[in-house]
Amino acid sequence: LANFLRRNTEQLDFSGKPKSSRLGLPLSIDAVEPLSTSLRYSDPFPPTPHPLLGSAEEAGGAKVALNISHRPIKIQIRFGRSSKWPNDLRSISAAKTAMLVKLADGIEEMKQKGETTDFNGPIVVTPSFLTLGYRGYSWKIIVRADPELHFLRGLQKPNNEALHLLQLLTRDHIISSFHHSTIHAIHTRHPSASYVVRLLQLWIASHMLSGLVPFEAIELIVAKVYSDTESSDVPSTVLSGFLRALHVIANHDWVRCPMIVDPQSHLEEQDKSRIEKQFEEDRGDDMSKGPALYIIAPYDCIDLDYGEKDDQNEKSKMNWSKLKLARPSYTSTVPERVIVFRLAALARQSHSYLLECMKSGVDWTGAFRESHASLKSYSVLLRIDKNYLVNDLLCSSGEGLIKVKKSIGEIGFQSIFTRHALAVFEGTKTLQRKNVYRNLTARQTQLVLYDWNPIRDTVDKLHRKFGNRALFFYNEFAPQVIAVLWRPTAFKPNVFSAMNSEFTRPIGDSDWKKDTMGVTNICDIMRELKQITQDVVVDMKILDKPCQPTQSVFKSKKRAIENIDNSEDKEISSDTDDST
Repeated sequence: LANFLRRNTEQLDFSGKPKSSRLGLPLSIDAVEPLSTSLRYSDPFPPTPHPLLGSAEEAGGAKVALNISHRPIKIQIRFGRSSKWPNDLRSISAAKTAMLVKLADGIEEMKQKGETTDFNGPIVVTPSFLTLGYRGYSWKIIVRADPELHFLRGLQKPNNEALHLLQLLTRDHIISSFHHSTIHAIHTRHPSASYVVRLLQLWIASHMLSGLVPFEAIELIVAKVYSDTESSDVPSTVLSGFLRALHVIANHDWVRCPMIVDPQSHLEEQDKSRIEKQFEEDRGDDMSKGPALYIIAPYDCIDLDYGEKDDQNEKSKMNWSKLKLARPSYTSTVPERVIVFRLAALARQSHSYLLECMKSGVDWTGAFRESHASLKSYSVLLRIDKNYLVNDLLCSSGEGLIKVKKSIGEIGFQSIFTRHALAVFEGTKTLQRKNVYRNLTARQTQLVLYDWNPIRDTVDKLHRKFGNRALFFYNEFAPQVIAVLWRPTAFKPNVFSAMNSEFTRPIGDSDWKKDTMGVTNICDIMRELKQITQDVVVDMKILDKPCQPTQSVFKSKKRAIENIDNSEDKEISSDTDDST
């Protein structure tokens, strides 16, 4: 794809004479940079070629999914230097979108002329990215515009919105590129490191912590294991690397010490001293402030202008000691402190359990399993509709890990990886297509849905809506349930204000105290939660006392709604009686 984009956007021929771009872009694409986890061997389940997206392999009438739940392979394109870019921020953003639209039109035109047959499926353009199908895979293309970064840095008195945008663009375009190259180099030098990252991600998901720990943080922890040769040797196997990673998570003092990951030894002792000093300032005197997972990599210390240098020799000669120190790029806001403590406790238990398994030979799947007692510690459990589940091989109960299934032809056995990849390929029953052959019409290939994952989208929406009141846990690879845990301050009385009046009701006279006029209305929250999850959740079980007014167990969607409505009607009638 990179060669196609560069070749068909060239503005000069071999003799140096100007020529028109075959894709119709006014600027030539100077570089195509990979950003996806699958391109640095970190993805637990790399994407599989899809027949409806131009896969070279014929489906042969097999079942395939009309949706692609896997995130598209992300890349960013950079255009050559030019004075054609606008001079204001909104115009630059509009120009980036126009480039994506023009790129999509150019690809469609080349397809109609028969100049390319590698693109299949719909081409979706949004204001910030372009999604398309190329040789069986879904791709996500974003545009990096250096004039946009220059404009934001040149502001004399930037407001908070401009500072936030600059931080976001720097992380998405510059830091992400450096992170990809850093992790890719480690996985190339130590092949077992990539398998440790994938296994660690499965372990985190099995304990229902999906989405709560940044994937980049997991990669950096494993990079620390394979680059810290002072304390121990580099792991040579996947098992030793996984045990070492669990040991690091469990025993590192996340409250009092930063984790410095420096695989290439770019940082000197004075740089590390500066990082520790900055860490102490961020933590404060009581060690309770700042990012809970304080992980610093060399690219966090890179000056903003450093990422725009094109000469690799100039980059290699850069004096790292003179670069500006920054905060953690990927763990500045997440995970929360409670998640870090839970992660460390689980790692400590799993590490001890696996060591005991190696000695006694007992079942090892307990390290990838949530017990029934741990499920009872949550406040609410939301059961997912089975129609949205791909399979239960990697469920948090651990039952699928010990199931054995013979492969096709009754020869050998299928691994869990193969069976899960095949299940993802076939998709859910609701969006499953049969009899897929090569001679598909163009209209049939346009039915594919990119990045369609309703469970993940629902959890993200719950985080945005109720993140200040609850935490949400689930297993992204086998999301049978979504667990809700109320925060300690979720139902405490507080001062009423119009800005924070959502899901709030007046407090009763008997419990009234000074400056505590409002309390969270659990009935409104449960009704809104039911409304958000109504398409994917079929049952709800409430385990915590603050939810008792809405009944303990909801047998079905209809029953759940009736219970919530009845509870509110009782409150209204009681209020009426009191007023009379």
